[in-house]
Amino acid sequence: MDEIEFNDGSIEAGFKKLAKVEIGYEELQLTDSERRVLELLGKASRVLDYVFMEQICPAIPPLVEALKSNGGEENRKRLAYLMFNKSPFDALDGLKPFVKGNGICRDIAVYPEGITAEELESAIKNGEISADDAKSYYTAIRRENGMLGLVKGLNDIEASGDYERAKRLTEKYCHITEELEAAYKSISNLPVEIMLAANSGNANEQ
Repeated sequence: MDEIEFNDGSIEAGFKKLAKVEIGYEELQLTDSERRVLELLGKASRVLDYVFMEQICPAIPPLVEALKSNGGEENRKRLAYLMFNKSPFDALDGLKPFVKGNGICRDIAVYPEGITAEELESAIKNGEISADDAKSYYTAIRRENGMLGLVKGLNDIEASGDYERAKRLTEKYCHITEELEAAYKSISNLPVEIMLAANSGNANEQ
């Protein structure tokens, strides 16, 4: 932490651009299955937050944990803004870095570490991965046995020690498979304010 420098002025300016809005909903509208589904989705999203941060800059997940441990109002604001951006780059100010220091990426990292444009183009040419998947912003790629491949789901995630946590979540999904089928059908028709409130709750927990 001593070697990390936060631009607290940029963080304060960023917060001034954000409006804090409380969104509520009638929880009684949800069945027990739907409540469990929302809870699991919230837990999965927090795991994937760390996976995403690992991909953008591997130094950020440990920094997040350090800020959580150190406490204090200043660190609380730094943590909140770091979690908002999921990176050291300010999404509200042209992706300018608001965190600098030892190990902090100067630009968005490549994943897996050390991958080159030539390696990626070769994998596309050889059919290891499609061009659309390789260049999609939403695609995660890993290297295994000298070849590149897509991360297909939670069971394939291996970042920041989150693999086991993600695996446990998928096992919980399996335990309520029958209820999930009905719950997902119901959730697809839920009012948008309910989904927004669930996501807002995840942010507050962090």
